Amino acid sequence: MTKNRNISDLLDANGDVKSGALDNVPASNDASALTTGTLPIARIADGDVTLAKLSATGTKDATTFLRGDNTFAEAGGGKVLQVVSTTKTDTFTGTNLTSFTDITGMSVSITPSSASSKIFILYTLNYGVSATGLRAFIKLLRDATAVGVGATAGSRLSVNSYMNNSMISATTSVVSSFLDSPSTTSSVTYKLQISSEASGFNQYINRSSQDLDNSTYGRTASTITAIEIGA
Repeated sequence: MTKNRNISDLLDANGDVKSGALDNVPASNDASALTTGTLPIARIADGDVTLAKLSATGTKDATTFLRGDNTFAEAGGGKVLQVVSTTKTDTFTGTNLTSFTDITGMSVSITPSSASSKIFILYTLNYGVSATGLRAFIKLLRDATAVGVGATAGSRLSVNSYMNNSMISATTSVVSSFLDSPSTTSSVTYKLQISSEASGFNQYINRSSQDLDNSTYGRTASTITAIEIGA
């Protein structure tokens, strides 16, 4: 050695070699020797960190994910898996509809990816009747089964929604939703049907509505959407 050192310069009060005295000791390439300090991100190869390694402590399983706030959250349901939608831009007229009748073009088909999935149905139906004060009814069906309807009581119809028009032939936007559990992986079709309390009247879908000065007409579209939600 060309440089004399005192023992006191090499050892600390506990008799351990001071880290500053190890200036001629090469860094170890053995990762198992790392007991303190921080491993540089650049030293971690792509693909080396897996979900299995993240769960190595046993406190989290392989379905945990790191959130933006650096905390772990269990992966659960509520994931949107697919969205299917149908928009009807043309008109539909029903005459003397005192029993529930399909609205042409207001259906949507979806094939759930899992039997445990739920299907969230949203629809906007621009609906009108040819008489004021006439009650008209809307029913939502999954294939041939009514869903999201009220309980039958006496003479009251079991429907999804209804309207009572205050203007002759004017259309009103009826908006509704329902979370269904079809429990299948086969294709299902959701559709809308309409009916009224009396015969002798017409029912309209997407009919032009006239403003108060009788000079401007507006025609709207109706939509039905099915959203698969993972369990």
